[in-house]
Amino acid sequence: YNLGIARTTSDGPGSGYKVCWGHNGGVDYWNIELGTFQIDGPDAQGTPVTCTMGLSCSIQVTGVNLAATNQIAVTALSDTCGQATLNLAVFPGATNPATASGSFDTFELGIPTGGVPGDYKVCW
Repeated sequence: YNLGIARTTSDGPGSGYKVCWGHNGGVDYWNIELGTFQIDGPDAQGTPVTCTMGLSCSIQVTGVNLAATNQIAVTALSDTCGQATLNLAVFPGATNPATASGSFDTFELGIPTGGVPGDYKVCW
């Protein structure tokens, strides 16, 4: 089955999910438990991230099974993470997208020296 692109929910990633089957669809029919399901990825960030021009900027996330290959991208606020083409924000001196470092939960963007101040979205 193609589950599509996972979006962060209030429940977040982890292993607290079950996979059920039913012969006719609908909640009343999903009565056979097939097993558990784990979704890897970052937790939803409840606190806004703030970076200041001229100062070092890093973003730290928490999550399940984060990896060295993970990246984040700072995009236009109007973007939807996972869409085919993201409108990456351009900040001279900063790396965007940024690759995970350390224990795979920190993304060093560098020192932004220019760009347009404002609100942006961070996609993983």
